[in-house]
Amino acid sequence: MLRQNNKEYELFVVFYRYFVTPLLPRAPEKQYFNLTFAKNLSSMNLKRIFGAVLTILGIGALIYAAVLFVNSGSLTDNLKSLIIYGALGLLFFISGISLVRTTKDEA
Repeated sequence: MLRQNNKEYELFVVFYRYFVTPLLPRAPEKQYFNLTFAKNLSSMNLKRIFGAVLTILGIGALIYAAVLFVNSGSLTDNLKSLIIYGALGLLFFISGISLVRTTKDEA
């Protein structure tokens, strides 16, 4: 039997690790998540889903801008946030609607 401090043992370990181990059969890896849902989604459906998400975010930002406008004592109090939320809400809403409208259906 070879000893661990022997040079032959070190060569055996290197040979086994790099030449024999890759040839041994491996157990199949477990699949923890079911990816069939992601495989069945086409790019058209993803565009429609993304368009719907953008539309919902745009509506939310526009509602938040309206709430800021109503609750402000004067227009100069929240003018910067009102412009930012209103512009982003309008941008998201328009881009989401156009993405949903221009994407063709798959039958």
